[in-house]
Amino acid sequence: MSPEGQTRSQMIMSLQQMHTIRRMTQQDIEAVVHIERRVQSHPWTEGNFFDALKAGYEAWVVCHGNEVVAFSLQLMAPDVAHLLLIGVAPDWQGRGIGAGLLAWGEERLLAQKLDSQVLEVRPSNTRAIAFYHRWGYEQIGVRKGYYPDGAVIAKMPGSCRKPWYPDGYGLFFSFCRRPARGASGQCYGQPAPTSLVARERD
Repeated sequence: MSPEGQTRSQMIMSLQQMHTIRRMTQQDIEAVVHIERRVQSHPWTEGNFFDALKAGYEAWVVCHGNEVVAFSLQLMAPDVAHLLLIGVAPDWQGRGIGAGLLAWGEERLLAQKLDSQVLEVRPSNTRAIAFYHRWGYEQIGVRKGYYPDGAVIAKMPGSCRKPWYPDGYGLFFSFCRRPARGASGQCYGQPAPTSLVARERD
């Protein structure tokens, strides 16, 4: 296993020692929306989450006992993963949950034979930008109109190919990252449909 794969596995194991990671269900949406409203300036609605689950997006929650403390939402497109949302309840931040959930998502995309992931961050969200830089994501552009002040787009390192988006999405500020594959190639759960196209947030 590569050093990066070892780090990813360690982050996931550390998360699982204290918490449970499981697929998001409709019963989780109320708790997820509560977190989303506390950590996002332009939060998704309950309807957005219901639609995402119905569409088969990769949706996960982290639970401490019966409490949902974090969540993530990924779109697995045919050639790239798109991290749509990741959120940790404010009271649970700073404990490695976000990093562990990010690592979990990278394992998911590798298991589905993808090699890179993109995401958007508000330029003013310097804390999030620093977080993604710390975990190896690289800025690849600026996307106008995603947030009022635009969006930084990140991509996994080692993948210079810019992701494809439908016409009308505009210019974006993006981070990107390509995770190194581990030796096990372990797949967690069932793969999501790969024929979905990301849509704009409401």
